[in-house]
Amino acid sequence: MQFHLKKILSLQHNKTLQKGVMFSFFSFLNAGINFVLLILIAGFISPEGYGHINLFTTTIQIFTLVICFNTNGFESIVYFKKDATEFRRTINTILSLGIGCFLLLSILLLLLSETFEKLIGLDFYFMWIALWICLFSIITQLNLNIFRIEEKIQKYGFYAVTLAVLNFALTFLLVITFKQDWKGRIYAQVIAYFLLFLFSIVFLIKNKYITLVKPNCESIKEALGFGLPLIPHSASSWLRQGLDRYFINVFHNTTQVGLFSLSMNFANIILMVGDAFNQTNSVYIYKNLSAENQDEVKYKLKKQTLLLSGLFLLITILIISCSYFLIPIIFPKYERAVVYVPFLCLSMFFKCIYFQFCNYLFYYKKTLGLMYITFSCSLLHTILSFCLTRYSILYTTIISAIIDLLITTGVFFYSRRFYKIW
Repeated sequence: MQFHLKKILSLQHNKTLQKGVMFSFFSFLNAGINFVLLILIAGFISPEGYGHINLFTTTIQIFTLVICFNTNGFESIVYFKKDATEFRRTINTILSLGIGCFLLLSILLLLLSETFEKLIGLDFYFMWIALWICLFSIITQLNLNIFRIEEKIQKYGFYAVTLAVLNFALTFLLVITFKQDWKGRIYAQVIAYFLLFLFSIVFLIKNKYITLVKPNCESIKEALGFGLPLIPHSASSWLRQGLDRYFINVFHNTTQVGLFSLSMNFANIILMVGDAFNQTNSVYIYKNLSAENQDEVKYKLKKQTLLLSGLFLLITILIISCSYFLIPIIFPKYERAVVYVPFLCLSMFFKCIYFQFCNYLFYYKKTLGLMYITFSCSLLHTILSFCLTRYSILYTTIISAIIDLLITTGVFFYSRRFYKIW
């Protein structure tokens, strides 16, 4: 078979690419709204307040890693492999595990409140709010996942943008009008998530996604078998970036942390695009893997992989080129950050390629092997970063690119044990 370049590149003939573009648009729109929001409220929040907001955000990230034992997303696999009853049972299983995890974390917070306050640097009250936001997020994410797997891009976009707009409006109202300082930003988030939580509950019940189908031992075992190995896997990427910043601060200074963070933000544009396209591409892969004619499926998946890889490479080259021109002009104080951009962009490019092959492991429930690959590489990253960051931050960026290449290579060859498109 020969590839027809015009057909591959034409949006008219590639609906997956069309949907990927739309998901990218909504992803950038949400990120853009939040980015502009933080700039606009800077004059109304003290530097200390910004510190509290970052601590609060970090707390949410920590809770998110373990809430519902990381089973949220398993419903996307079940949707294409089992019937409607089992799909509903899976949703109820995820909700039950989420509520159970919420209660467990609540008890730990109550018993160890003073310890957590010292470790995290937030009052118990705000840690409690962060935990509630994570609980609300389970329901809202379920709703978004259903829109995604059913390919309802308009509803997905409306829902996601509504959350961002609510965050924006409520933050301005509470921070500026009612002068709540940094606390206003936190209250805005919990109100916005609560309102979307109510909408999601109504939607899920009205459309009979949440029913009286009870979880059973098999559904719980399958969900935990999928989710538990992904906790260290999900934590590995976050830990690597967080530890890199910590090492830079220890061996150099906070100014260098700022330069590194700006270059990372430029590189993260590639990751945002890759993640947005993966929202649709994962559904495309799951749907095709459940089809009967696998010879045709392999051809389609191979063509899709090549198309997206080429797109990510083009975006990577574009971001690197733009950074060399834009950073010195728009951010002259950060001109020294330019040298860090290429390797960090390569790191994000490898992650985008990784996204395409890890979906096969998700479909075949091989998350334990995926955990071994990502977590072991993350440990290697930590050791190398600790040893070499003291000499140059450029080494840190090189380490990041090498480790992500190792992870992507490992996942590629591991996925071939269960499904080969080459």
